[in-house]
Amino acid sequence: MDDRTKKIVTIGGIIVILIIIILLFKGCSSRENVGLALVGDEVMVLHQNTPYVDPGYEIIGTNNIYNYYVNIEGYVNTNKMGSYPLTYVLYDNNGELLAQISRQVIVLNDGLTNVTMTLKGEEDEYYFAGDYIDNGIEVYNNDLDISDQVIIDSNVNTDEIGEYTVRYQIVNGSDYKETIRKVHVVDYIVERRIDEIDKIIDLVINVDGFSHVILPDGTEVSTNQLSYIYNLPGTYQFDIYLKSGSHKIYQVEVIEQEKEEPTPTTNPSVPNVKLSGSCTLVSQNNKTRVTVNINKPSEVTRYIANGKTYRTSPFTITGTVSKITIIAFNKANKPYSIKCERKEPVFDTGFKPVNYSKIRWYPCGNDISQANQDLQNIIKTYGAGSRAAVAMAATYLANYKYDIQYYWAGKYDQLGFNPSWGCPTNYFEQQICSVKIGFTQCQMGLDCTGFTKWAYINGGFPANIIPRSGQESAAWGDFAASKHLYQFGNSQAAAYIKPGDLVAVPNSHVGIVIGVDGSRVQIAHESGGIKITTVLKSTGKSIDGNGDFTHFVLMDEFYKTYGKG
Repeated sequence: MDDRTKKIVTIGGIIVILIIIILLFKGCSSRENVGLALVGDEVMVLHQNTPYVDPGYEIIGTNNIYNYYVNIEGYVNTNKMGSYPLTYVLYDNNGELLAQISRQVIVLNDGLTNVTMTLKGEEDEYYFAGDYIDNGIEVYNNDLDISDQVIIDSNVNTDEIGEYTVRYQIVNGSDYKETIRKVHVVDYIVERRIDEIDKIIDLVINVDGFSHVILPDGTEVSTNQLSYIYNLPGTYQFDIYLKSGSHKIYQVEVIEQEKEEPTPTTNPSVPNVKLSGSCTLVSQNNKTRVTVNINKPSEVTRYIANGKTYRTSPFTITGTVSKITIIAFNKANKPYSIKCERKEPVFDTGFKPVNYSKIRWYPCGNDISQANQDLQNIIKTYGAGSRAAVAMAATYLANYKYDIQYYWAGKYDQLGFNPSWGCPTNYFEQQICSVKIGFTQCQMGLDCTGFTKWAYINGGFPANIIPRSGQESAAWGDFAASKHLYQFGNSQAAAYIKPGDLVAVPNSHVGIVIGVDGSRVQIAHESGGIKITTVLKSTGKSIDGNGDFTHFVLMDEFYKTYGKG
């Protein structure tokens, strides 16, 4: 091949390569270069308590915005001073991330304008002499904790019986506010009777602020009139508790008396028929129905439960009772004890498994029949109206194969799944959702308060027990927030956290405890999809990046009042 031929071949090869590059460039440039652009300022500054309206965004580089959707991550709490980042993430309909942009919203504090004072504990508290400890108070100014500025004026003499006043005062310039607590230092009077024939100790305890008694065998009873069967002479200890936790030990000494020879009688003796059996307990509305199954019902003359006499079975006692000992007397007036215990599945309070392979998002028109049946079976297992039922309902929805998307103002006050989840709904400018369809619609789902209320409703509680108090605000209502709200870091209160309790960032976010493991708490909450996170009891900070919390609500009284405890 001569030099001229070589040059022609070389030039031809270069031309072919250039043609290939041009074709490739043309093919790449035919794809849409889709992106996001903010509407409004990248940094926005608001004054506290000023409503925040998101200016929104634009999908650019395409003529068909319906092939894409945007997820907005983050929230703005205008009630609290701080800096709030918002992230706008663009996806195509295949779920591929294409672009993201950010906006910073800064909320300024305008000074002392609104002071709230909330007592920890009760407004009236009762203590035995020497036991009084002040429970303290929480004081907030526009959601800023200023409890360390409280002045406490107390004249409580813990060694002297009487009524005292504790004043909690906060002063800031011309703004002054106070609240008070009544403290009662009390003594107790016990009326007692010892039946040495039937070996029964009867007690009537008279004391203000009474809560319960721990019997010598460790049984807890919530009545101040009680009967206790003893076996041998000796000293028997009864631990009397007040609602504040203050307690005193009351001792009864039983001395064996010399037995007298029975006087001969012509009256026929009554056979001593041995009684045995079992009983069942069913609790509802702070009452427990006791049904005794006994071997010789015709021989029974009476039953004694918690110090009260009942002639027939079944009978109803006050309170939610998990175990109790019934005393049955035969015609010879001989007592026999029958132990009763409510049989329920053992609820594991430890951490629940997390489903990391959920499909996003919940599809509109999905068949919900099997999901609802599985949910009903879970609730039946643990019993509607119980902590376990609420915690397991929340766990079930959090671990469901589809993720229920976040929808600002999303709620559903009925049992089971909402057949409209995942379906388009009207979208308003001030609302936020996980999945948007263009500029005007969201896909329906739940917000954090909606998820919380859904779990309690499906756990067996009426819809009106836990009212919503505005969008994106704490969902447990006046009942819990006024008495049982604590900050993480309160180690004494945090020791009592159990599944079924609530956690929150007040007036901003709320979730449900589903598991407890030592110093850690497992939480289910709705935030861009229902998430499961783990936080530390000492701080409320997430160790897995799925959301922090500042406060928790102990719901013992709630379950005692409205459920099975």
